[in-house]
Amino acid sequence: CVRILDAASLATRCVLELDGNEAPTSMCLVTFKAAPTPTGGGSAVPPPPAAGSDAFGQPLLAVGTAADLAFRPRRATEGYIRLYRLLDGGRGGLALVHKTALGGIPGALTPFQGRLLAGVGPALRLLDLGRRKLLRKCEYRSLPTHCVHLAAAGDRVYACDAAESAHFLAYRPADNAFYAFADDTVPRHIAAALPLDYDTLATGDKFGNLAVLRLPAAVSAAVEADPTGGRFA
Repeated sequence: CVRILDAASLATRCVLELDGNEAPTSMCLVTFKAAPTPTGGGSAVPPPPAAGSDAFGQPLLAVGTAADLAFRPRRATEGYIRLYRLLDGGRGGLALVHKTALGGIPGALTPFQGRLLAGVGPALRLLDLGRRKLLRKCEYRSLPTHCVHLAAAGDRVYACDAAESAHFLAYRPADNAFYAFADDTVPRHIAAALPLDYDTLATGDKFGNLAVLRLPAAVSAAVEADPTGGRFA
């Protein structure tokens, strides 16, 4: 289920039970910056509960789910991203905007430059809001096993793998593509991560180890100055 709690009293404000034997695997709040272009022959997003309100420019709750999820080996019959509108700031519950099938397990979600960045298995997908579903804008498919954590700052993305630690990527809008320019040399099984600054990432693995990874200043400066984002480094 998805549960909304009052931060002050810890009282439950809303409980949303998921159907189809789906389990939540990731979630984030995201604000999309541009309105979708109309598509022929399809119905629009269901009208919002309040007159004049719209999905764009307002925070939406993105929930990644997996149907019939199993862990050894990691598999699911299908993965989805559900987008919800917060009613009365979450106090009035959640209204489903739409549900998008992914073909994989969404292990991590994060907002990125007015869009949604999703880690789906070993791939990163940049998604934008459409009328009936999320629209894939670009994809990076070279993470080792399974993305479990994502964070972003500027044009950089910090992607953590379930078995091969952290990867630093740069997004270049001119190419509409992500390029990996650095990764950790130690194969850590990441369970949590947090960027401390633009070049530094703190990670915790499933064995209880804490590691702080820092990009060398020379490498950071070279990537920022490189118009290819480290593509040919």
